Amino acid sequence: MRRLIVPFLMAGVVALVPNSASAQSDTSTVTYTISPVTLVEIAADVSMTINAVNSVGGGLTNATDSTTYAITNNAGAKKLVGSLNTAMPSNTTLSVQAAAPSGATSIGAVSLNDANQDLVTGIGAVDEVGVDLSFTFGASVNAALVSGATKTLTLTLVDES
Repeated sequence: MRRLIVPFLMAGVVALVPNSASAQSDTSTVTYTISPVTLVEIAADVSMTINAVNSVGGGLTNATDSTTYAITNNAGAKKLVGSLNTAMPSNTTLSVQAAAPSGATSIGAVSLNDANQDLVTGIGAVDEVGVDLSFTFGASVNAALVSGATKTLTLTLVDES
């Protein structure tokens, strides 16, 4: 009779132990934010020298150079403006033409000075690199001779108005 009791008791003990392999779970609240991002970055400096004439009596030949810019915007309608740190000297001009990223409109060649000038309008959500930025430096024969002067161009993304 002992033989029947022992297996019966063992089966009863196993049934009383909770199932320790059952799955456990928990939850967590995940908070996230997408902040406004408006960035513009010019790829490289440019350098221009006027050292030729169109023809004798035809004026000085403009100098040109180019680079590119990158732009990222997720903050609504923007425009790209440009300005120099100081005005150009008398009888000289510095123009820039900023190509437009996808969906925007370039103003074309714009003579720069020390006040913001619109360069590109209608900028929406965009993330592009390698957008063309072309410069033209012009001077009349009345311009003072200059050796190695510099200007700082600032490009800024501002709200479209």
